[in-house]
Order: sequence, then C-alpha cells, then structure tokens
Amino acid sequence: MKKLYTPCLLSAFLLLAACKKDSPPGGGPHDVPAPLLKSIDYTDAYDVSSTLYQYDEKGHLLKLQSVYKTPTDSGKYYHRYAWSGSQVLAKEFDKMDVELPASATTYTLNSQGYTASRVYQAFDNNLNKYVEYKNLFEYGSDNYLKKISNYYVPDNSLTYVFEYQYNSNHELDSISGYLNAGNNNLQKYVVWIFQYEEGKKNTIGNSAMSGSIDDALNLSGKGQPYALKKEQLFVYNSTKKKWTLNTEDTYTNQYDAKGLQASRSLKSLYYFADGSAADSVTATYVYTYQ
Repeated sequence: MKKLYTPCLLSAFLLLAACKKDSPPGGGPHDVPAPLLKSIDYTDAYDVSSTLYQYDEKGHLLKLQSVYKTPTDSGKYYHRYAWSGSQVLAKEFDKMDVELPASATTYTLNSQGYTASRVYQAFDNNLNKYVEYKNLFEYGSDNYLKKISNYYVPDNSLTYVFEYQYNSNHELDSISGYLNAGNNNLQKYVVWIFQYEEGKKNTIGNSAMSGSIDDALNLSGKGQPYALKKEQLFVYNSTKKKWTLNTEDTYTNQYDAKGLQASRSLKSLYYFADGSAADSVTATYVYTYQ
C-alpha cells in the first residue's frame, strides 16, 4: 500500500514489529465493532486493492483475502485462521493457494481472551534463513495494551520494546519504541503521537495505527473509542542527537447514517532527516460491513 521513506534501521525495526497500515478488526471474542467489517477498498497512486473478511458463527475471523488490482501486483493473497482453545494459528497463502514459507504465526490468549504471546518467523539476512521471534504482551488492570516486548527465540535475547501511553479518556496518546543497544540497554528510537475525532466512534479497529502489532484478529486489548484523525512518527537521529519528524498522516473520516466509518481519505507527508519534505501520498479507504 503506502510507500514509506524511512532510514534502514527504522525499516528493519518496523519490519520486526510487523506493522501494517489499516488492517481492520476481524472478530475477536470481545471489543468487536458491530457490525463486523466485510470489506475495505484501498486506492492510492501506486495501488488499487480490496480486502475481504470471512467469519464463523461466533464472529471469529477465519479468512482474510487481499485482492490486488494494479498490473504489477495483480492477484489474490490469503490469511487463514484456525481457532483452538486458547490458541489461534494464522497462515498466509499466495494466489495459487500455496502456503508461503515460514508464514505460520501462533497467538496464545490469556484468561481475558487477549493475546499473551505471538510467535512468528522473520528472515535473518546474517544467517540467510528464517528464525523465530516471540512477542510478549502486557496489559493494565483496565485491559488496555501497555507493553509489547520482542525476543529473538534462538538465544532469548530482547530486540525491541513498544510502550503505550493513554490519557484519562483511554485514548492512546503515544507509542514509544526502544531498540536493545546491547546488554538490555534500551534506547528510545521512535515515537508515534496520535490525535482523534472526539465523539466520532472508531469502527475500523486499532491496527490502523502504526506501531501496533498487525492484528486483524482484534485481540490486542480493549479498542480505541474514537476515530483516528492524525498520526505523527518521530525518529531519533543518533548522528545529530535530536528528534526529527519522519511521517505525518492526516485522516478525514466520513460516516454513514448509523455512525459507522464509511470511508476516509489519507494524506501522508514524508520528511528527510534535515526536516525538508521528501514526498507526499494521498489515499482513500471505503468500508462495508456485515
């Protein structure tokens, strides 16, 4: 979808975090918008795509299908989800319905039905093979997501941490990202800051926000109450020893007669490390519900 202009280290950090723009909720056992999303159509200067959702009778997401309509990305891709007790197994398939290498992700749920851990694989360029990583999730007493820690499974070393800060209205104010610089010396490297449309209900889930684990399952704690209006990403420049604005996303939401988000437009501004404008991208999203 969106083309990101980020430094190499930030790109690796975001890849490890498995972030993805606008992955709407797909039917966890709680905090699920009613009605559930049925589809999302996405358009920007680079891509035209649709995402389709299928659920079981309990509202659990069973299948997420991405249909890319642009010539270079034409085809269909799938995520399938198998629910069994306190675990959910997710797998990804290509347009020929062949499972992609190392695509299996296992979610283990806590007693509240939220994700306690997430085990996945990512390619290690140094080892030239796929290796396992594990996310551990922590929640506050109010069941809002508080912290995600990522571990490199082969030696159980900590790689990064996300910390989530909320205001008194349970709105997510910011996410701070820390990289392990060695010996568990955590150094803050990225910060996301959010603004919302007060009084306008969020009906498309939390994972539209960067910095959150890609969670079409809608299992990472209680949902955000209001629609996202603005998101800013700040990156620490270790050379100049200062924070710089990397990306600014501004959303304009439209609502249907039921108060559900029917569509929204996005304008993304990207900046170089010196603060000068690098590029801009506009996009539109159209939502339908079950």
